[in-house]
Amino acid sequence: MKHNEQGFILPVVLAFCALFLLLVAQQTTYFVTKSSFYQEVEQKNRLQHLLENAVVHVKKEIKEHNKSPSASLVLETGTVSYEVVSEDEQMIILKIKCQTLQGRALTETAYIQKKDQHIVKWTD
Repeated sequence: MKHNEQGFILPVVLAFCALFLLLVAQQTTYFVTKSSFYQEVEQKNRLQHLLENAVVHVKKEIKEHNKSPSASLVLETGTVSYEVVSEDEQMIILKIKCQTLQGRALTETAYIQKKDQHIVKWTD
């Protein structure tokens, strides 16, 4: 008994394998994109945390005693350096540079009132 198969199984299997490989490639690309996005968000949050730590430290320096025109802090998540750009009897202008251990950097300028240590304005 000989059956006439005409070879329709092989093209169906090949099409199924191609669709499966496309699905795997799409999911892999999605995973890599999502992973890099979350790493980027984590680095941005670390920079914000470093910036907040720097502001707290500078305010403490202003409140306790005379601050140096520039200083540097080494924290467990990165380094922060700041310098006093200008100062008068009412306002202090600081330039703050933050850098994570992975090399991401952020530079901000803060305008701080002297009498109550409130930040009046931020600029990039």
